Amino acid sequence: MDIIHHTAIGGIAMASLVATGNEIAGMVFLVASVIPDLDVFFMIFGKRAYLKHHQGPTHSLLLAPIIAGLLTLFFFSIVPNPLLVFLMAWCGMLLHIFLDWSNTFGIRLIWPWRNTRFCLDAVFFIDLFLWGLTLSFAGLSYFYSEPLIGVVYLVLFLSYVAFKIVLHKRVCLELNCDYSIPSSINPFTFYILEETSNGVKTYLYNAFSKRKWKVQLYSTPPSKYIELANESQVYRDMQSITKYLFITDVIEDETGIIITANDLAIRNYGGKFGQTILSFDSTGQLLDEKANI
Repeated sequence: MDIIHHTAIGGIAMASLVATGNEIAGMVFLVASVIPDLDVFFMIFGKRAYLKHHQGPTHSLLLAPIIAGLLTLFFFSIVPNPLLVFLMAWCGMLLHIFLDWSNTFGIRLIWPWRNTRFCLDAVFFIDLFLWGLTLSFAGLSYFYSEPLIGVVYLVLFLSYVAFKIVLHKRVCLELNCDYSIPSSINPFTFYILEETSNGVKTYLYNAFSKRKWKVQLYSTPPSKYIELANESQVYRDMQSITKYLFITDVIEDETGIIITANDLAIRNYGGKFGQTILSFDSTGQLLDEKANI
């Protein structure tokens, strides 16, 4: 989920807390709900470094109470109820972590105990239904100072996320697929990836109508091309960043070899995120390596 949406969610919660007379607790909830995305500062080391570390330590359940405690200490001397401020800071962090966990990129949920990324793949990081819900309740919060608005919003928001989690699990069991990526527009549409005996099959699937369309087949490349690709540091880096980097095209002639790989477990919407192009001479010497990130 993008940082603008997290900010809007925190703003609705803050408005509800302000309506109950807890202005500082509301402000702390808003700040805590966006703190995990401060790892955007990894961008100063380049986009590849950012993608490696984004949604890392700042999205850890184990670190969340520590960060919430540090935020509470900042206001400790000026608030009558520091426990409430701590709880709101912790809740803001937990809500952010849970929503990003429900998305498709993956977060380091239990760092530093494990460095593994976890994701539910249930809600695309830009979901039009959720954006519509958030904008509607943000408008209500602006015009009406009523704490019930935030409560109703939270119930509806989390109910939709829960529905998507259950629907995603049902689709995975029904199709026995390897990846099921939700659409940002239609709540019932998923992008499906299935491994086959000789390659990979991808298609779009509607969980309501059971319709499949845009079926594409990708054959497993000969092992020599896989070995060549693994000689590239960029290719190995992209394997660690992407979810399912797969060699989709090979061009070989007397001048050399060009290998193209794409991340097949992501909805690109016509973009080229994850696409990696490697050039080798006729002897197999790596000449050029580039990736779209």
